[in-house]
Amino acid sequence: MNTAQTSLFLLILLSLFSLSASADHLTIGNGVEVATLDPHKAQGVAESNVLRDLFEGLVITNRRGDIVPANAHHWQTNDNQHYRFTLRDDIFWSNGEPVTAQDYVYSWRRAVDPSTASPYAWFLSAAHIRGAQAIIDGTSPVSALGVKTEGPHSLLVELDRPVPYFVHMLAHTSFLPVHQKTIQRFGDHWTQPQHIVTNGAFLLIEWVINKRLELGRNPSYWDHANTELERVTYLALDNPISEMYRFMTGEIDLTSTVPLEHYTRLRREQPESFCVNPIYAQSFTNLIRYVPRLTTFECVRH
Repeated sequence: MNTAQTSLFLLILLSLFSLSASADHLTIGNGVEVATLDPHKAQGVAESNVLRDLFEGLVITNRRGDIVPANAHHWQTNDNQHYRFTLRDDIFWSNGEPVTAQDYVYSWRRAVDPSTASPYAWFLSAAHIRGAQAIIDGTSPVSALGVKTEGPHSLLVELDRPVPYFVHMLAHTSFLPVHQKTIQRFGDHWTQPQHIVTNGAFLLIEWVINKRLELGRNPSYWDHANTELERVTYLALDNPISEMYRFMTGEIDLTSTVPLEHYTRLRREQPESFCVNPIYAQSFTNLIRYVPRLTTFECVRH
C-alpha cells in the first residue's frame, strides 16, 4: 500500500471458533510462522497474538475493546501530558523476580534505542513521549526519554504535548516490558524457551519452528487464580485453505483465517461458529484474536 495514500478502510474480521474445545487446552491457527517473540522487534499479527499471552503491559484491551488495568492498577493525570502509573505489588516475572517501574524504564528506552532497530519505535514517538523522536534520530541518548521511576511501583511519564488517548496506546506490544538481565545475558537468543523470562498469563514451553508454539499456564502471574486454560497451542499454517479445513475437522479450536471464497458457505453451514466483526483501521491493525483467561469468545454485533 502506498503510505502517501493511506486512508481509513473497512476490515472484515472473520473468525471461526469451536464450541467443543477442550476445557483447559486451546489450539489456535495463527497463520504464518512468527518471526520473533521479542516485543520490541515484532511487527506482525501472528507475533502480537502470542506476545499478548506471554507478556503483559500496564494496561490491556478486553474482549470489548475497552482499556482495563493490568500491571498498573491505577493511573492519574491532571493535564494529559504528565502521567503517573502505580504498579501492582504482586506482579512477578516468571523467574520469581518482581516486575518494577524500572523494568518499564529499561524496556521503553530499549524500544526507541536505534541499536534495537525496533520496527515500532515510531509508535513511542507517535505517543509523544518526550525525547522519543530525538533518540530514534540518534541525536539524544536513551536517558533523555520522558520516563522515570519514583520508587519500585511508581512510573512517571512526560509527554511533549497533551495526549488524552495516551493510555489507550499503551496496549500496543511496543510498550510491553522485557527482562533486562535475560537480554543482557543471552543476547539475541533470549527468546528461546530455555532462556525466556516473561510476565504474562502463559509461559513459552516449546517452539518448533514452522510448526507450533506450546504455551503453559504461568503460576507466577498475578491473576493466576483466574487463568482458566492450562495450555495454548499456536499452529503456524501459511496455507489459509489448509487452516480452514483443519478447523472443520476439529484439529483447531480457533482460526481467523477464513478464505473469502468460502465465506457464504461457511456462514450458512456453521452459523454458530462464525463471527464477523467489521473494524475500521488505517493501513495496518493488530487484531486480538484471543484474550488470556477467557474460554468464551464474544462476537461483537454491529
